[in-house]
Amino acid sequence: MGTPSDRSKTIFDGGGNIDTNALFHAYEEQRSDDDSPIEVIFTLSRNLEKRLDSYLAVRIPFLSRTSLQRLIDERAVTVNEKNPKASTKLRKGDVVRVVLPPPPSTELQAEEIPLKILYEDKDLIVINKDDDIIVHPARSNKSGTIINALAWHFQHVSSGTLSTVGEEFARPGVVHRLDRHTTGVMVAAKTDTAHWRLSKQFEKRQTHKRYLAVVHGEVEPNSDTI
Repeated sequence: MGTPSDRSKTIFDGGGNIDTNALFHAYEEQRSDDDSPIEVIFTLSRNLEKRLDSYLAVRIPFLSRTSLQRLIDERAVTVNEKNPKASTKLRKGDVVRVVLPPPPSTELQAEEIPLKILYEDKDLIVINKDDDIIVHPARSNKSGTIINALAWHFQHVSSGTLSTVGEEFARPGVVHRLDRHTTGVMVAAKTDTAHWRLSKQFEKRQTHKRYLAVVHGEVEPNSDTI
């Protein structure tokens, strides 16, 4: 059966499997400065004659076996707090912890929108995000986003594409986000390995962030650390 973490109590259906629509809405409702993944825990109530990837294919229906094996390889899945193999056989009492990517969204449309490219290689791209543009499509904004612009850039200007993680999931290539009216540096992944490893760095707070606020009016000449 599935036992959700505090952030994922509403994403199970009545059968103990992940409700794809509920998970999609949970990710959509995250604050734009919240980059932490949604995690779920399954506790085995009986012995199963199943491999780990086969078990998760039932519990997480929107992920293919290949995608689940990728999650396992990238250490987004643990069994009893250890890194398993896709072929690991599950037993009664095993605790399976999974970091869930967003479920599939609608097909992404490439749009010619100007981008300020700071750096790009075969694995990632770094941009300087402008004001008044959102990062990824959502229910009320299906176009005109950074991701639409990146899709066009990779098709017509650069080589490569958004990560293959992004081809299957919502928010393709998105490692972190910025608010619509927040400007600054943003990184997106072009490969699966870069996507998961960068996401892990953000999750473990290994990425250093610096913020600059412009204040109008008379202020005390002091600086603070946030």
